[in-house]
Amino acid sequence: MNYIDMKPDIPTGKIKAYEIDTTIGVTCWASPPLEVGSYLDWLRCQYKSNKEFSIRIKSAARQFTKGYPLVFSGPHVIELQCALLKLEQHKNKPAKS
Repeated sequence: MNYIDMKPDIPTGKIKAYEIDTTIGVTCWASPPLEVGSYLDWLRCQYKSNKEFSIRIKSAARQFTKGYPLVFSGPHVIELQCALLKLEQHKNKPAKS
C-alpha cells in the first residue's frame, strides 16, 4: 500500500491543538484519509514525507510527554500515544561518541 499518497486532511486557520483524533477521514493531522493496513506504517510514512505532518507530530510528542492535557479519540489512540512516546525518547537519546 502506498501511504505517501494518503495524506491527512490537516486543518488550517484556528485549530484546537489539544484535540487529536485518529478516526479515519476526519480533519486532523493524525487521521488517515482512508482505512490503512497499518496505522504505525502510515504514521512513519507521513512523518518522513510530509513536512506539515512532521511538525504536528513532533509538537504533539513534546506536549504529550510533558503532561499537557491532550484529548485523544478514535480507533488508533494507543498506537499514536506509543509513537509519540517513542519519537520523544528517540529525540532525547544521547548521541553516540
